[in-house]
Amino acid sequence: MRENMGMYHELHEIPWHQDRIEAHFREKENHSVFSGRQWIGFISLEWKNASVFIHSLQLIQKVQGSVYGIQVLNWLLDQARERDIDSIECKTFASSPVRELYKKLGFEIQGQDDLFLELRMDLTRAQLPTTWHRFSNRSTPRYPGSAPDN
Repeated sequence: MRENMGMYHELHEIPWHQDRIEAHFREKENHSVFSGRQWIGFISLEWKNASVFIHSLQLIQKVQGSVYGIQVLNWLLDQARERDIDSIECKTFASSPVRELYKKLGFEIQGQDDLFLELRMDLTRAQLPTTWHRFSNRSTPRYPGSAPDN
């Protein structure tokens, strides 16, 4: 996580407190993302009434910009539908390039300050964006409950 987020903390002069970060994530629903046997990231979620909040979606730099981010969000969309969730929400640094991915997928800006964008996707819409589609890939991410291939 520090590999991805450290530069934003330094840029905005936000101290990195590893103990606070770890305590924060212990209270969330966390899922590892794998490609084959290789760990490539994680997603940290909080289910709130009729919405799910993405606290963090972190992928190792080597796979950023590939299909894995979309695959993780597709998995989340399936989970949200199973739980009758109305929206997916998240917050990202305003200067982060991931904001463009969220916008392409149909997330809308709900709020903004000097550092962060608050984003939301309304799942009650009749049709989701056409860019939110399934990818075929031999190396599909897996989540807790699925063992690595032997």
